[in-house]
Amino acid sequence: MRLSNKSQWEKRWLKVRKKSLTFDPEQPSFRETHQILNKYLPKQKTGKFLEVGAYPGKYLWYFYKYFGYEPWGVEYVESCSRLAQEMLDKEDIPAKMINDDFFNLKAKDHVDEAGWDLVASFGFVEHFDDPVDAVAKHLEVTKVGGLVIISVPNHAGWNGSIMRFVDKEKWRQHNGMSLDDLVKAFDRAGGNEIIFSDYAGHIGFWNAAVYPKLKSVFGPFYLFTRIPLLLIEKIGRWIIPNNRITSPEAIIIARKN
Repeated sequence: MRLSNKSQWEKRWLKVRKKSLTFDPEQPSFRETHQILNKYLPKQKTGKFLEVGAYPGKYLWYFYKYFGYEPWGVEYVESCSRLAQEMLDKEDIPAKMINDDFFNLKAKDHVDEAGWDLVASFGFVEHFDDPVDAVAKHLEVTKVGGLVIISVPNHAGWNGSIMRFVDKEKWRQHNGMSLDDLVKAFDRAGGNEIIFSDYAGHIGFWNAAVYPKLKSVFGPFYLFTRIPLLLIEKIGRWIIPNNRITSPEAIIIARKN
């Protein structure tokens, strides 16, 4: 069962419409994921990459610029698909956006029956009460020997507890899964070998809905309220190891057998 719907996503993305796709992969919220991908992704600059839930397109930009993949994205909100394509075209990224429900997607209709070389999602499977079908669909459209990357917010830790307090509506749209839950979903989906699984990030509040809440409440004084949390994040990166409580994300890389 889906825990979110199209209208909720349209409403959310209208509030945070992106003006640019480019970003520094060394920024705190992505640095560790960037290091993991550099270690485990093939070094050759070939292959087709599909992102699931691709709006606004920043990961399509990233995988094209840093790894040379031919970028494809699937997005089931029509307005988001259109806007992503416009921004990608503006940045001269040769991406192809597919406006469709991911579960209806057939690889043969877009690439070939074998599928994509790399299929990834960064915040998708946590929006289903049982993530197994979503994981299995990632594997279905991936070539044999290809890779699947799934990253989810660690809402089984304190990010989930904070989100439940500051934005209960958004919290209800997530299943609160942990890294163990994600591993079990891959095990149940079958046909894959997990080559990496771990929490990413020592400490962070960006998956807890706390920053948008502060911005909506304090308006022009938002930056002053954010400073203490940024200091906690910065200090925590030096003294707190990755763990199931404070790490903001969980990530798995698997090879399709």
